Amino acid sequence: MTGFIALAGLMLLAAGCAQTPINPESLTGKDFAIVQSEHTAAFIASVDGGGAGFGRRSKAVLKPGKHVLTVVYYPGTLQVSTYVFQLSAEAGHVYRIKHKVFAYNSNPAIPPPARVWIVDAESGKEVGRILESRNEPVTEDTPPFAQSMFTWSAPPREKWVVLSRSDAVLAAARDGENPDESHVVAITVYRLPPIETLDEFVAYVKKGRSRPEPNAERFENLVETVLPFTKRSDFCVRYRHVARDKQPTTRHSGDPLVAFRKLIGTQTSAIMLMENDGYSCRIPGDKSLGINFEYSRRYHEGSKQDGIMAERADALFEQLKF
Repeated sequence: MTGFIALAGLMLLAAGCAQTPINPESLTGKDFAIVQSEHTAAFIASVDGGGAGFGRRSKAVLKPGKHVLTVVYYPGTLQVSTYVFQLSAEAGHVYRIKHKVFAYNSNPAIPPPARVWIVDAESGKEVGRILESRNEPVTEDTPPFAQSMFTWSAPPREKWVVLSRSDAVLAAARDGENPDESHVVAITVYRLPPIETLDEFVAYVKKGRSRPEPNAERFENLVETVLPFTKRSDFCVRYRHVARDKQPTTRHSGDPLVAFRKLIGTQTSAIMLMENDGYSCRIPGDKSLGINFEYSRRYHEGSKQDGIMAERADALFEQLKF
């Protein structure tokens, strides 16, 4: 999944409105709720935005009511998964933070993701809503990602990892068929100007996609189409872009021996293709907003799966509700 490491760093997680954690000695046992981690590697980084000086706590004492907790899984290596939960705490209740690590990535340079969740200690029921996350695995227990602006369901058996998600953005990726290949889904909500007709909307999307390629020497554009898409209730287009990457970054790009072979002309770089199938639509409930869904694949030219991207993109887009 080396093709999207940089994407994982684009999102910084925030954690709601600032409040001050309370002193448990001022309350009786029935006045407050306790959130306790079951392992020191999964710790509470902030409560209600109070991150400064909060440290790595395994326990937090909360007043009854809604709270925002940032929980980080960090076992002391590169491996980091971050979650921002909204929890409705009830007085007298104890909540446990649990986690499980999933070895999804074939690349050892990328940290395996950890699922983190909160349960009520008495009932065992999972509680709290995930507002934001980073490096979150998609498992068979993962419910649809119900953000405030959209809902999307990722295939549970394909080892997708959520790089980052919030109310208006979701980015997920998974390994490809060999170590240099990757698949990425990116969903973004954006602001729209007043648009009256489908033709205007198509022209607006075309203009937005017509920016010059910043790495023109590296990428050779092969396909670029933007067409109306009529299977949604409001204005929508389907676009497709294919480019040839003549200088791909691969897992062995930094190998000194490979670099030397290139210098003397005995090592050739395998050409890779960047294929993007996407949809851009106006949100029916708020015509000042649009939503963009893009499925991209980075793969070696001549891969056995060439030709199925469009069908795969259609199936993933069908899981998007807005």
